[in-house]
Amino acid sequence: MVKAALAAVEMFSHTSSITMAKRKCKDVLQENCSKLGSHSLTDYLSKSTNVEITIDTLTCNDKEEPLHDGKTNTKMKYISIALYDIPAADGAKSLGSMMFGETFLDSRISVAGSQDVTSDYLILTSTIPRQHMWSPQGEVFMMETWTALLSAEKVKLTVYKHGLAVESSDYGSFALHGSDISSLLLYDANSMTDVVILIVEIKLTAALTDSLPPHLYIPCDDSKTSRIVFAFCPHSKPHSQLYGNVLPVWKRGSQFPSVERLDVLSSDLQHLHTYLQSKQNVPGAGTSLTTGLQRIGSEISGLFSFLKHLEKSCGMQSPVTCEIFHSLTEAPVTREDHGDETIIITIVAGLPGSGKETLASLLTSLNTDFTNWLVYEQLEQCQVVTASLHQTMFAAAQSQKQWLLTKSTRLVIVAPGLCDTADVVRAISHHPNHKLRSQFVVGSVTVCIDPENTFMEHKMTFPVLAGNCAQGWVNNILFTSKTDASSDLLETIQALIRSINPEVDFLKMSNDTVTRESDIELIMSETAFNEPELETVRVLLKPHWHEGYPHAWPCNPPMNDVVLRFTHPLEKHLTIKMLRGIKSSLKHHPFDGNIYFVGGNLIFIGSPKYVDIQFTTVSGQLIMNNVTSNPPSEGIHCVICFTGIGLQELELKQLLSSCIKQRPNKKSFLTKQDLTNEEVDQIHKLHHLDELPEGWYYSGSRFVSMDGQRSQKHPNLEKFIQDYLSEKNAEIERYNAKLESENYVKLWEK
Repeated sequence: MVKAALAAVEMFSHTSSITMAKRKCKDVLQENCSKLGSHSLTDYLSKSTNVEITIDTLTCNDKEEPLHDGKTNTKMKYISIALYDIPAADGAKSLGSMMFGETFLDSRISVAGSQDVTSDYLILTSTIPRQHMWSPQGEVFMMETWTALLSAEKVKLTVYKHGLAVESSDYGSFALHGSDISSLLLYDANSMTDVVILIVEIKLTAALTDSLPPHLYIPCDDSKTSRIVFAFCPHSKPHSQLYGNVLPVWKRGSQFPSVERLDVLSSDLQHLHTYLQSKQNVPGAGTSLTTGLQRIGSEISGLFSFLKHLEKSCGMQSPVTCEIFHSLTEAPVTREDHGDETIIITIVAGLPGSGKETLASLLTSLNTDFTNWLVYEQLEQCQVVTASLHQTMFAAAQSQKQWLLTKSTRLVIVAPGLCDTADVVRAISHHPNHKLRSQFVVGSVTVCIDPENTFMEHKMTFPVLAGNCAQGWVNNILFTSKTDASSDLLETIQALIRSINPEVDFLKMSNDTVTRESDIELIMSETAFNEPELETVRVLLKPHWHEGYPHAWPCNPPMNDVVLRFTHPLEKHLTIKMLRGIKSSLKHHPFDGNIYFVGGNLIFIGSPKYVDIQFTTVSGQLIMNNVTSNPPSEGIHCVICFTGIGLQELELKQLLSSCIKQRPNKKSFLTKQDLTNEEVDQIHKLHHLDELPEGWYYSGSRFVSMDGQRSQKHPNLEKFIQDYLSEKNAEIERYNAKLESENYVKLWEK
């Protein structure tokens, strides 16, 4: 039953098929029982009602869950074999029923459309003895001592000159004379610190069979040989006595056969030796150096080899491609040097405003006598413009042919800041021209980080930043800010990255340059990205990144680009004012409408040169550099890209319109109702001494008419007001006419 159960577990781990596992279990059970030569037992096993084989899952609360044939399931499983109404040898009556079970975990990686499979399994209940014997001293006694089944068998060994005796509290004692032993085999791995295995092979006789426990005289293989295996722990008293007292006595004169030393063990004994040796290599439970996993590993044989397999298969819930399968299962292969026709790609990634453009410029200024540099850079920050990248790769291949005899060609890709590095690498590997694609190799990936431009709010990092720093996807982290290396902010960010990627190299850029030659060599490496260990990690983190499946680290909160193109120059001071005012408009979570990065090529009024502008909202950094390339021969073609969260094109057009001189609105003509009391009083004050109409005089305190009318205001005030309005409206008319004659530009006018 034990062999049948283990064979079924192995078959299930390899195929994930319950049907095939049950069939294998029954075949092994029938094959082993047929060796006993009992026809009644063979007939018994052929009836399906007598044998029940179950394979199910176990949850954390010990509830069973059904398995689906052929589908991978990572939960803990158990297998049980039940034999009901087992017949006696004479077939007269039933001896009872028997059940055996094991709990196990399995791990499997398969190839889609192929028979290639690698699998492993771990028997969690392997520490419980699979057979046990005890003296039948009554049902009550057996019920009270059932816990004895959970511990390994303990015996007392006594060695004499011509024999040995074994005493067990469970099934009594037995003795072996030297003449009963066919051979003695000793394995010590040529080391006094290893577990010693002493193998006693027995000559089975009828008398000896009657005195030995059944599990000791059953043949262990097809050679009908029975054996007893003794293990001696190093630095123990039995170990010392074996070498000091027993072996010398046996050698001088004994009826024991000569002890033969073994250089290697059979597979089953090697498995036993490895298990016992692992227990010796673990420090005591009381020491501070011992971990729980080490202690468990010393008890469960094969734990660490299974975990090594499981760490590669745990993310593979479905069949994988041949490339992924081979990268996970084959031994690492050292990369050969690249040929002359190979074009090395150096990827420089990082958030917009992180200084990645500065690093790219620095790299392309190196070794120009022997290297022909090409740079790919795009305006959009949230996605890769695949067509443009492929066109640059084609240009690099053409350039490589031109400079093949004198210079090597290298391509620097300034990756979009809010795009996953996997998207860039996938775009490179998906060039439609296979021959051209094979010429390119990604040498290394360097992520630039400005500590002052890392957190959106509080300790919330910008999207994609953590994912681009993950193991397997980056070789170097370059800190580009002028922040002091001992600052709390820099230490916080470094600790964050170390928690994501403990192995990545930290580099420093000072005053827009990398000063250490060793850092330059790391950035310019031709093989770092394709190290076998990194390839394996990439597959484990993102198993299907080649196919463009959903990202393990999606951009959250989602950000978008809005690209605006126009043909009019901007006012420089108004543009700077607009950019500086963005930070004050930032909103808290969910950040809708926030602008975090602005970049583009502009022309300012009064200058014919294009200016490359890069503005980072969080850090407030504004970089403006003249574009060295010649402007278009016809007209002005400006472009600017806003990157943020939930950005709307119409709103951004209105914002950018504030960067040009706006046409003022026409003034409306004034009426008497538009005048304030203060203005009326001012008009009266200006004219209160004017000549009075006939029949009016000023009494010194008020205006009086001959017919008795009295007033605090000049009697011609209405005329004065109309004259004032006529004068002002004439000015307004001239102002409006001037506006009509002046040429004001509308930025978005077609």
